[in-house]
Amino acid sequence: MQSSAPFWDSHVSGMPRSPRSPRESDPLSSEPPPMFSSMFGMSASRDNREEALLSQQYMRLQMHEQSPQRMIFNTKAAQDYGGADPKKKRRKNKASSHWSDKIRLRGHVTDSQTIVGSGTAIFVLTICLYNFGLFRHAQAVFELTLAMLACCGLLVYTQGQRLFYLVLCFAWTAAIFSGALVGTYSYDSFSYFSFQLSNTRPYDNVLPSENTDIVPDAGRISFAKEARLDHGRAVGFAAEDGHMYCAAPVLSNSVDVPKVEFWAVGRDCCGLEGSFSCGAARNPEARGGIMELDGAGGVFSSSYREHFDDARRKAQAIHGFQPAVAPIYLRWATPEQMVSLIYTYDNKAAIFLIVATATYFGIVATFAWAMAKRPKGKDLEAPVPEI
Repeated sequence: MQSSAPFWDSHVSGMPRSPRSPRESDPLSSEPPPMFSSMFGMSASRDNREEALLSQQYMRLQMHEQSPQRMIFNTKAAQDYGGADPKKKRRKNKASSHWSDKIRLRGHVTDSQTIVGSGTAIFVLTICLYNFGLFRHAQAVFELTLAMLACCGLLVYTQGQRLFYLVLCFAWTAAIFSGALVGTYSYDSFSYFSFQLSNTRPYDNVLPSENTDIVPDAGRISFAKEARLDHGRAVGFAAEDGHMYCAAPVLSNSVDVPKVEFWAVGRDCCGLEGSFSCGAARNPEARGGIMELDGAGGVFSSSYREHFDDARRKAQAIHGFQPAVAPIYLRWATPEQMVSLIYTYDNKAAIFLIVATATYFGIVATFAWAMAKRPKGKDLEAPVPEI
């Protein structure tokens, strides 16, 4: 009986076909089954077409993950679940050239380290600005502070939709306000007096009987040998703040004048009458003192001049001194103490600034460590779905 196979099938094969091996029939094997093509441009037989279909299925299964259809499917699935297209994100990051992206040192430090380090640097810069600039350039200091706050506002306005820059601007703003507060305290408590004494003149061999108009810009006064500190006429005034404010007259051994213009003063170092041990009052080498300066007039400044006036008026009333026109209050000191006092203020300011900076860094670093433990190079932004 004549075979029903097509004419070209019997002539192409040349001999009966052997049964397929399991390896050739398995579409998931590592090697695809052989593909047969037709001769002379004619279509393949049904069996050959089945082999070609199996081969195509095998190739499709082997390249499923790398196929464009699979990538499109993964992209759509990621977008459906709130993710973003990785290729599109890479192209977007590559094309991004905003100036704020230079702040982030990717691959070198983490975002948390950037926030803590830059915030501490701004804190130190603001402290130095207020501590050293308020004495001569107060207006410029306030203008620079406003400029720094404006830069933070600009960064929030341009990059406010990104979490990293919101946290960064918050840290910078906190550093500016904290640095301004600490710097103002250091200036009012230490640096102002150092600058004031550095810009005043020292006077030597001053007579206690002279008028205070001869030393209008005095910062340190050394009296002549005939001057003496009268401990017996010293008085103390108990103020409402709980402190004892003391005043002792500086008199001359050669001339007895009814009016006293120079007074040695102190706080909590005397009795109500006839006792005075403030400063170097018990040191016989001390023949002068340092001007008791008023405060800088800032938030943290304090002045005791009103209480010293009360103590002086008490002494005038008790011992019959005439009212002073322009009294000068001094902290009694030796010549060495008068020279070293400026450096004492500077050292106190330096120690205070170092302790304040270390404290601020410790607080910020601890907060950053507790709130965001992230490996190196990770972003602070949460993934934002792209439309």
